[in-house]
Amino acid sequence: MRTVPAKAGPTVTSVTAPFWDGLRDGQLLLRRCSSCGRAQHHPRVLCRDCWSSDLSWTESAATGTVWTWTVVQPPGHPVRVGTEARDGYAVAVARPVPAAEGRPA
Repeated sequence: MRTVPAKAGPTVTSVTAPFWDGLRDGQLLLRRCSSCGRAQHHPRVLCRDCWSSDLSWTESAATGTVWTWTVVQPPGHPVRVGTEARDGYAVAVARPVPAAEGRPA
């Protein structure tokens, strides 16, 4: 009998934990630089634009523009392997609007 691995999950670190906690609570949180004002994702310890470490978490309005998306299916056919269902997942490239400003990040 073939063993089906458990679903992969995120690697949660001290830097990314607030992001994952926010998703669990239904919020999309982005890091915002207090020095230059830019919002960014993925979570980092330094601003990608000015390299400041003065970053805070900002809630996104959960609106924005989706530029492209796809659904990734696990390899193998049929979709069921053994008795375990193997779900696909969606990947999107989007530009969210921060809640505080109402304009794209």
